[in-house]
Amino acid sequence: MAFFHHPAFQSLVLPVLLAAAGVGALRGMLGAAGVRWAPAAAVLALLLALAVLPGFEWPTRAAAQKLPWINVAARLLALDLATLHAGR
Repeated sequence: MAFFHHPAFQSLVLPVLLAAAGVGALRGMLGAAGVRWAPAAAVLALLLALAVLPGFEWPTRAAAQKLPWINVAARLLALDLATLHAGR
């Protein structure tokens, strides 16, 4: 189990595995339209990896614990902008 707590695994391997699994799942569920949502899977993988690195604690005290929430806010803003652009 020490392998999963190694910094190299948490910062390199875990995000890549989560992104590949997310893109594969979206591609399987949505077919060709899943390619359009691949960046969403990558952002979700980054969010999960960032949540695993420092651990989940609320309210956040350290800057590293605020990164997942900043990521969520940026993704929601990007999703809003994509929705506005798609509506035109």
